Amino acid sequence: MPEELTGLLRACAQELGLTPPEQIPLRPVEPRSPGDWSTALAHQVAPTGQGAARVAAALADRLRHREEVAGAHADSGHLTLTLSLTGLAGPVRRLLQVRAGATMGPRSAAQPGSGCGCPAELHPVAFAHARSRNVARTARAHGVRPLPGDELEPALTAVVEERTARYLLVLLGAFAPARPERAAGGAQSTGSAQRLGRSILLRTLAATYQDFYTRTRCAPRGTEPVTSTHRTHLTLTEATSVALATGLSALGVPAPEHL
Repeated sequence: MPEELTGLLRACAQELGLTPPEQIPLRPVEPRSPGDWSTALAHQVAPTGQGAARVAAALADRLRHREEVAGAHADSGHLTLTLSLTGLAGPVRRLLQVRAGATMGPRSAAQPGSGCGCPAELHPVAFAHARSRNVARTARAHGVRPLPGDELEPALTAVVEERTARYLLVLLGAFAPARPERAAGGAQSTGSAQRLGRSILLRTLAATYQDFYTRTRCAPRGTEPVTSTHRTHLTLTEATSVALATGLSALGVPAPEHL
C-alpha cells in the first residue's frame, strides 16, 4: 500500500485522538470513477457512539490541508482521496532514486514464459517489466533522458488528465517506499494475505503499463526532436520498471531484463 498516504491517514487519525490499525485499508479507485484512492478507515477507528460518517468527515477536513492531497470526499463513512501533482510526483521521484542508488533484487535474462522462475499468474508482470526495460533502453539510445526531480511536477500537468497515465501514477504510489533506502534490502517477508494483495496490485500495474505502452511513445521517430512528452513518458516507464522489479523481488521472483 502507498506508505506516504497511509502515513498521512495515520497522522490525521492520531490528531483526532483515534488509534489507527497497523494495516490501514486502501484501494485504488477505478479509472472511470472520481478520485484516486479510497479507504474505509473511519469504520475501523470510529469510537463507540460516534458514527463513521462523522469520523470520515473530520479526516477529510484534515487531509484537504495536506499538500499531497487535492481533494478529500467523505460519504457514508468512506473516504475518497484525489492526489495533487505533489502527491502523484513524489512516488515517481522516490522510485527513480531507488533505481539510481539501490539493488532491487534478482534479475533474469530469461524470457518470462521460459524458465524465468515465476509462477504462471505473474508471467504478465515479468513480461511487462521486460517490456518497460526494453522501451527504456530504446529511448535512451535515441537520446531521450528521464526528467530530473525538480522538473517532474510541471511536466506531469501535460499527462495527468490522461486516464491511463493518471491511473499508472496512482498505482506507482503503492510500490514507492516512503524513503528510497527502504527498498534497498530486496525481498521482504510478508504474510499470505499481503502477498496476495501485492500480487493482485502487481498484475493491475502490469496491465495498466501495457495500456500506457500502446498509447504513448518514449522515443522520437525519424527526424523528430526529443520533446518533454518523450521525457515524461520515459520517466514513468522507468519508474514502472522499478515498481515491477521491487514488487516481484518482494515475492521472491526475478525480474527479466529482456523480452
